[in-house]
Parts: sequence; structure tokens; C-alpha cells
Amino acid sequence: MEKPHLRISENSVLKTKTNFNGGGSTYQRSDYSAHGQELLQDLLKISQQNYDIDPVKDRKFFEVNLAPGEKLYDRYGNLMEKSDIEVLDVINDSYGYGVISNSSLTTLKRKVEDYIKTPNNKGKSYYSFIDDIGEINPLNKISETVKSKIDFGKKENLKISIESFSSLPSDVAEKGFKKAVKKFIEDRGGIITDQFLYSSGSVLVEGTMNSEHIEDLVRSFSSIKSVDVQTKVSITTLSESSQVIDEITVEAYDGNAVVCVIDSGVDNSNPFLSPYIIGETQYTPAFSYDKAHGTFVAGRVIYRDCLDEQISRGTLTPFCKVFDFNIYGKDGNGEELNLSEIDLIRAIQKIVQSHKDEVKVYNLSVNLVSESGYSTLDDFKITRLAAEIDSISKVYEVLFVISAGNIENVYENLSNENYPDHFIQDSQRINSPAESYLSLSVGSVVKNFEEGMLGGENHPAPFSRRGPGFNGSRKPDLVVDGGNLGLNNSDNPNFGTLGFCSNSGGFQRSLGTSFSAPIISSYAAELFEKIPDATPNLVKGLLIHFANHPKNNGFTRPLEDHIGFGEPDLEKCLESLSSKATYVHEGVLEGQTYYKIPFWIPTILTDETIQRTGNKKLNLRVTLVWDPLTDRDKGLDYSKIHLYSNIYKLNKENEVKLSLPITNEVSFKEKFYPVTRMEKTLSRNIDSGLWSLELRMSKKWGVPEGYAQSFAAIISVEDPYDELDVYSEIENEVGINMYQPIIQL
Repeated sequence: MEKPHLRISENSVLKTKTNFNGGGSTYQRSDYSAHGQELLQDLLKISQQNYDIDPVKDRKFFEVNLAPGEKLYDRYGNLMEKSDIEVLDVINDSYGYGVISNSSLTTLKRKVEDYIKTPNNKGKSYYSFIDDIGEINPLNKISETVKSKIDFGKKENLKISIESFSSLPSDVAEKGFKKAVKKFIEDRGGIITDQFLYSSGSVLVEGTMNSEHIEDLVRSFSSIKSVDVQTKVSITTLSESSQVIDEITVEAYDGNAVVCVIDSGVDNSNPFLSPYIIGETQYTPAFSYDKAHGTFVAGRVIYRDCLDEQISRGTLTPFCKVFDFNIYGKDGNGEELNLSEIDLIRAIQKIVQSHKDEVKVYNLSVNLVSESGYSTLDDFKITRLAAEIDSISKVYEVLFVISAGNIENVYENLSNENYPDHFIQDSQRINSPAESYLSLSVGSVVKNFEEGMLGGENHPAPFSRRGPGFNGSRKPDLVVDGGNLGLNNSDNPNFGTLGFCSNSGGFQRSLGTSFSAPIISSYAAELFEKIPDATPNLVKGLLIHFANHPKNNGFTRPLEDHIGFGEPDLEKCLESLSSKATYVHEGVLEGQTYYKIPFWIPTILTDETIQRTGNKKLNLRVTLVWDPLTDRDKGLDYSKIHLYSNIYKLNKENEVKLSLPITNEVSFKEKFYPVTRMEKTLSRNIDSGLWSLELRMSKKWGVPEGYAQSFAAIISVEDPYDELDVYSEIENEVGINMYQPIIQL
């Protein structure tokens, strides 16, 4: 490797302590005493709540509504410290659900009495911003889907998910909640099928009950937060059509890149795959297994998207190994054993806990699907599955790669709208858990265009679900080839990607984002292998940093909604070019600190006497990735940590903050979303020398005192015309001692 990326050492970073704390303020009211009287009446009503069969007796759940212009995340600390009110769920900026212990409620009533009676309304800065506190409307806890069954008088058995609030006594969370809900449902002819304690502390109980009893259920339990229909985990069924090739050789692979394939199992009798399966385990014992999907995915991990070319030359070249984790099976009647959301979370926890040290990349080419076939994305709250994947990713320092999902019955959609107008409906957005903040979600783009194909060259595949993701995030993150559809409702199998069959050792073609994700998984595994001590932040950051939108003609929709940051370039992830030098820094940012990362701009890029093709001097690209603390219950404020970033350039020896675009097809910068990418081409008013990337951490929602945020920053300094030897000039001007290669030479 001639030009490895250059690592900026921790010793080079300038850290400056400061103080960003703001103070609380008093909300202006014409009569604080009258406001206090109203607030006291609210508290008295809350204290009188009584739910006989609810096992939670030592605390009260309620709704809290702040005054106009006030925000819960600004007042969160005030409510906790001065009123002992914990905000559990955020519905919008000023309205949410809270909890208070019975003893603290008694104390708060006394404090509010002082607020009413004292001459200067003692504590008015603590209470004046609260408009009202009240009992939660039980019907607000029932999802719209379930309500529709009740509103229209339909009496039918529903498979439902019942979730508690996250603040439960430990004995109730572990046993009491399920026991009480189980008795309620069974007394009315229903059944309980499963329960799960989430990392957030909430309990999910799944079961079946008649829709006529659901309203009674939410009226009987203050501790119930929501009731919704169950979602199911979906996997594409492949109709195998094998093509066997007899004379082909397989090159040896002595690398250690590994991907765990969480899927339907891999055919270990396939001679092209079996040497690279380093382990296998099953989550659910079954009578039989259909391993077609998992085998196809595993083959794409091992050989990537190179099989067409490799088969034509008669030699297969493996790039990666797989660990096979089978989560699907069939019963004795050949019926699929349905996998619930809880089952999938348990399976993921099990495999990551057991193999986190030797396997850093987990491919998930499965999605949650709804009964309607619409997207399972929620615009107001991230799904439980995505939230748990984020929690597991952070705790165990692993990276998930997730398929964006396929549009069901795509030709039916195309009968109403032509490609690409069929994407316009929100129902075509990505499926859960592809909205996960810490994972990489992957869509499909059309490559190898042929006559008769529907999607054009470098256009989004017609079946590939689009973004944006949850809360406007750029999803899918990346795209690679996933096949194409035919014109005139003709699903031509030859337009698919190439993979392996199970039970035959042959090849076949299929299409879908399921078969795009494993290519990115394989890339990520190689980066973990080749970069010593690489973190998921760095690997994810490199793949996003070196992704670009492919050149295309005539696509009429916003490309970033379909292909995210674009197609990654693995070679550039591993090595700089002569004209494009890349710096890498991994650090830990503490609170109340400015963190300034220096990087060198060589003279060759700013020298006016240098002959160049045009007037552009420097192209600068910066990518920042971090793994924040998260809280699903906070709605759109899911992420608790943001890293503010600014770039400072040299201009005649003065530091000047660089003005950068916030969002376009290349750049993306959304507050509290843990990926920032900035790019700008500069033509004037720049000098060579030490420029800097300045970072500062912002946090909310009760982040623990002393919390420090890990991150990775990638900075590329490029000649826009690919003519000048930027890399060598950096070595000549500052030497290799200042920047160490991230991969040892």
C-alpha cells in the first residue's frame, strides 16, 4: 500500500475548556398565584388516580403541557431537579408524558402552595412554564390501526403489542406487569404469547385478544403506554432456478474478514461457500429449513458483486468469510415459523453477545412489514427494533448493515404511476429497521443496463425503497447493484444480480435490496480487518466519506432520497491517491470543550504560479460520525448527542470560519443526526498551512454527568483536476512523523 491515509494523533489536538451552560428563566404570567391554583388542582386530581388492577402503585403517570414557546428538552433538567418529574415520552416540543413518585407528588403540592401564597411567588421560575398537568387520555394510547377496528364496531381477535412506560419498579418490570396484563386478557378469552424487557426499561407484552376489550384494557392500566398491532419479520422467498457450471476454480483466501449473516441459513454443502463458513448456529429449532435466501446473501458477502466477471474467466475470488446465524425455519406442515419483532431482537442480542469479539459486522437483509404492505417507518418515533439495534451497536461496538426493503407488488404501483413517479407515495419509504441511526442502510441502484430494463443506468432500482428516514435522516446511506425490473410488467430473471443456490451448488439470479446489503457488509468487514483497532464509527465514516452519486441522465426525483450518499469506493477507503490525500482522526469529546483537529494544506494547492486546468484550487470533504446515546421515548429527539462542527481555513495567515452548504447531494448536516458530511471547492482567498476542524458537543435529556462522546473524523484534501501530487507534498512539507499511516506499511 503506497499511500495509506494519515492518522492525526491525539497529541496534535487542541482542547479548550469553556462553559456553555444557560440559566433557567421565569415564564411571564399576569397572575402567578392564579396559575399556581390551577396547577395545584391538576396535582390533586393526579394524586386521586386509582387503578385497582394496575401493579404500579408507587407512582403516577400523567401528561404535561408546557406554555407556548417552551420546549420539554429545555426544561427537562428543571422538571427533574425542582419538581421530581421525569419526562418519559415526548409527543411534541411542549407536550409529553411524565411520571412522579407518590412521595414526591406530596412534596410538590406543598411547593406549589408556597408558589401561590408567598409575596414574590417563591419558585415561579420552576413552575411558571408549566401550562397544565393531567390524566392521560386512555384512547390516545391506542394506535390508529387498532382504533379503526374498534371505531367501526369490528369484533375480531387481534394480535396486539402492549408496551408499558419505561419507569417501572424492577419487580413490576420483571414479572408484575406481564402477570397483571395476562390475567386481564385471559379473563376475557385472550392469550399471551410473549414478553420482552427492552433496554429502555419498558416491557412489551404480545398476545391475542378481542378488539371489543382493548378500550377497557387501557382504561384499567395507567402504566400502559401504547397498544398496537404486531409487526412481522419478512424475508424474500426465492424460486430457485439453478445453473450449474462444472469447470471453475476457486482462489485461496487467507484473510480474516468476517460477516455474520442473520438470515434463513446458508447451505454448507455448497462447495463454493462451505470453505468460508467459519461457524453456524440456529436460533429456532425447526422441522425443515429453506436456506435459499440466506445462501444467496452469503454468496454475495463472500464473492461480492463480481460473480459475472469471475465465472466468465473461470476463477472465483473470495473476499470474506461468513458466520451463519439461521433465524428461520418451517414446521412439519411446511409452514413458516413466524418470527416476531421480539424474537428478532432476542436473536440479535444472542449472536452479538456471543461473537462480538471476533465478528464486528452483522448483515440483516430482513425487514418488518405491515399488513398493508406499506412502509413500517414511523415519522414520530423510531421503531423498537431499530432502537434496540442502536443500543446493541453502541454497547458491543459492532456495525449492522441493513437492507432498505423492497416495494411490495411494485407492478401494481407502476400500473397507476410510471417509473419513477411511483416512488412519490410515502408508503414507498424504507422499512424498519433500516432507519437505525448507528447502522448502515443499503438500497439498490441499477448497473449493467440492458434493453428492456425499466430503471435506467445509475438510476435507483424500481423496487428499492426510498428515504428520507426517521426525522428527515439521509437514508438509505449507501447503494450498490441489486438488479432491475423489466418493462411492461415483465419480471425478467436475467435482470437480477448473480448469487448461489442452495442444495445444488449452482448459480441463479434474483433482485432486491437484500442482495445489495451484503456487498456493503463485505466491504465493512475488510476495513475492520485491515485497519488495526478500527471502530464502527471509523468504518461507517470511511464508507460514507468515499461514496459518490453515480453519473446519470434524466432521473427526475431528488437522488439523495433514493441513493443517500451514493456508491462507496472500497479502494479509496483504504488508500489515498496522489491527488487526493486523506486524514483520519478518532477521538473522545468531553463536554464543555472545544476540540480542534489540525490538518495540513500543502503549498501546491494554493500557489498562484502553479499551472492548472481551471481556476479551482482545492476540494475539501469532511465526514464526521459518532454513536450517540439514544432514547426512543423522546420521539423526534431520539438522539441525545450532537457534535457541532466548523472548518477554519487560513487566509493570509488569519483563521477564517469556512462557509459550507448544509444539505445537497454531497453535503448533509442535520442537528442531532450522527452523520455529518461537508464538501466545498475553493478557488480564492486561501493559504497553505494548518487548517482545522473544530468540534463541540451538545447534549440533552439527562445525559450522565461526565459523559464523553467517541467519534471519527475523515478529512480529504484534493486537487479538483487530479493533476497535482498532493500526497507527496504533504509528506515533504510536514513529514511522516506528524501523521502516522492508519495501515502499517
